Amino acid sequence: ERLGVIDLNQMADRVIPAVKWEACHDGRSGPAGELAMALDISPLRDSLAFAVAAESARGGVHIEVVSHGPHPGPEWIVKEAKRLQDEYDMTLALVAGSPAASLQEDLEAAGVRTYIIPASEYVQACGDFYDAVAQTDVLHLDQPELNMAVSGADRRWSGDAWYWARRQSTEDITPLVAVTTAR
Repeated sequence: ERLGVIDLNQMADRVIPAVKWEACHDGRSGPAGELAMALDISPLRDSLAFAVAAESARGGVHIEVVSHGPHPGPEWIVKEAKRLQDEYDMTLALVAGSPAASLQEDLEAAGVRTYIIPASEYVQACGDFYDAVAQTDVLHLDQPELNMAVSGADRRWSGDAWYWARRQSTEDITPLVAVTTAR
């Protein structure tokens, strides 16, 4: 933005158009069904995000980042995952081959139920997430960390499909990867 004028060229480069993302904002949305939870950790292991998704009473799927910030260490992550699971009785989803998947043994040793999403299903989940946003079938709470992740996300191609590209993205996309995985 310069002198109050939005750079439309920069907005056109977004994977998820700003107009579509803003249309999914619903400050009164909340989970109405069984929660799904996911964890993502950045490749440099310097940030993480826990997210949940559930059917919404307002229609569509409610997505929400429940924890995002600097990576505080594996012990804290395991304790937080266990606390969230005990509080909400859900299984924690991790993407196969991701930095978060390296904690699977520690999580399970602490009693956290985990589900590893194969890479091929993750690619499908990214496409499904994109389509759901395009159809306004996702509801979010306008969380700044998730908005930043969406605005700076890029994609990486796998054959004729794509998934969220961590290294090419201009922002920390752990919140976006986590909500995509939870959804």
